[in-house]
Amino acid sequence: MNKVKAKHDCDSYQFGFKANHSTGICTNTMKKVINYYTSLGSHVFVCFVDFSKAFDKVNYWKLFNKLSKSNLFDDKVDCYIVSLLAVWYSRQQACIQWKNTISSPINSGCVTRQGEILSPYFFTRYIRELICTIVQSNIGCNIGGVCYSLLAYADDIVLPAPSWHVLQSLINLLSSSAIAINMSCSIAKPVCMVFKPKRSRMIVDSAFTCFALNDVALQFVREFKYLGHYVI
Repeated sequence: MNKVKAKHDCDSYQFGFKANHSTGICTNTMKKVINYYTSLGSHVFVCFVDFSKAFDKVNYWKLFNKLSKSNLFDDKVDCYIVSLLAVWYSRQQACIQWKNTISSPINSGCVTRQGEILSPYFFTRYIRELICTIVQSNIGCNIGGVCYSLLAYADDIVLPAPSWHVLQSLINLLSSSAIAINMSCSIAKPVCMVFKPKRSRMIVDSAFTCFALNDVALQFVREFKYLGHYVI
């Protein structure tokens, strides 16, 4: 782990797989952002996104390329370490045991194997550029010069925005960034919510056009269970 792990400022937007972090901290941060804007008289539009089988779709060749060299992120991982990882993961196999019978070895192309020490870091490293692309776009919610356009807990991502058009732009950006790393958003799971200003005279409308993800309309909901916490 010490040989491959590198830090980046964008990692602060990832709350999963980190010491002293929890789903509660991620959800509470989102609620504070929403409260800040609604208290000032603004609507807040939120999209909850979940990737489809995210851990199974990690392309390990793209991952190892990110570890060894990148124009935006220089992890400075020794090339011999990367080569060793490439051999391990390209040749990994598994067997299935049923009672006293063991199957022949089966090739496995999945990098982020459940229970492996490196898997959580590999996944967060794999989607780091996606997170940075959205955060560094400088659109979305901003408090005191800090951008809050994305909050992530592993592959559960929430996008808050102070206007309809901004959130649609963030959704489009997320979709294109996901495609670049061979990942896709689950069309069945993403939902959107609208939080109204606390001062009723600041409310501009009671209904809004549905957001679209890959040309599919997203459903508006009145409440949503995000990371085990109900958001209303």
